[in-house]
Amino acid sequence: MSAGNRGARIGAGLLLALVLLALWPTAWLPHDPLAQDLLRRLEPPSAQYWLGTDMLGRCNFSRVAAATRISLGAALVAAGALLGVALLWGVSAAVCAGRTRWRWVDALLMRAADVLLGFPTLVLALAIIGVVGPSLTTVVVALVVAWAPGLARIVRVLTLEALQREHVAAAHAAGLPAAVVVRRHVLPGLLAPLAVLASLETAGVLLALSSLSFLGLGAQPPTPEWGVMLSEARPFVQTAPHLLWGPGLAVLLATLAFQLLGEGLRSKLDTRAPLRW
Repeated sequence: MSAGNRGARIGAGLLLALVLLALWPTAWLPHDPLAQDLLRRLEPPSAQYWLGTDMLGRCNFSRVAAATRISLGAALVAAGALLGVALLWGVSAAVCAGRTRWRWVDALLMRAADVLLGFPTLVLALAIIGVVGPSLTTVVVALVVAWAPGLARIVRVLTLEALQREHVAAAHAAGLPAAVVVRRHVLPGLLAPLAVLASLETAGVLLALSSLSFLGLGAQPPTPEWGVMLSEARPFVQTAPHLLWGPGLAVLLATLAFQLLGEGLRSKLDTRAPLRW
């Protein structure tokens, strides 16, 4: 088994474990993730509280498990929306670039992408959050707006390359409408590289979501979310370091899972022959 396949299997296994934890019914958790017990605040890990309790006496393990559904779900929704917007943006620009009377649409779409790319990604996201207001939904929308232009340019290049292939040219020569050619002959060829991009982008989106929530711009307390939990644990780094274990390890494993899965897919789908010296 190659290193890429091994990494993809490990990444898929980690991701499956996180998905199962996210789907775990709240009623089956050891404790209510929102229930407070100030008499048991900042307790270390024990048989009753596997990851200890936080500053309000809430079960840290139950909160990490409940946060998996929110954090992982938000990352997947953001990555899916990002991919959808970038796909529509890039494919539309590429198709219009090949038609003389519609080239102005391609120029307009790409100049809009250039304007947005002129701002640093997180700065643009922070500006959107500052205007709309902090919330998890706002963070998801801000990340899609900030990251879509760069991904759209990649999709445009891949689409232009696909439009030059012989079977696509033959479909055009046969008189098929552009929409049919794109749906039947172009999009299937984009699935492999887009699968790799989606996996790698999801890892970055997850880190950005957690970072912005850590700064207080995403999910708001008492919502159990990995970034929020890390922010709440920050004042107790020296007195109760166990508060960092659960959410920190969850972010690490989720990011690693998507990275390994993306690299494994890239290795498996890359058919180019290796360089020989």
